Amino acid sequence: MIEFYAPWCGHCKKLAPEYSKAALEIKSKGLNNIALAKVDATVEKEASDQFDIKGFPTILYFTRATGKT
Repeated sequence: MIEFYAPWCGHCKKLAPEYSKAALEIKSKGLNNIALAKVDATVEKEASDQFDIKGFPTILYFTRATGKT
């Protein structure tokens, strides 16, 4: 799962601690087949354009079997 965020976005700032908690919980349970990632869309514009990111935060879910869902 990837969160595309902008550092100035209020919603992104509110989500940040919860997203971090979720990542720590996944890690603590040893769920190595699940990954959470964050992408600063203001820096990684090419990636944001690739996935047509229009608003923040945007969370995309990917699977190995099908790619982006």
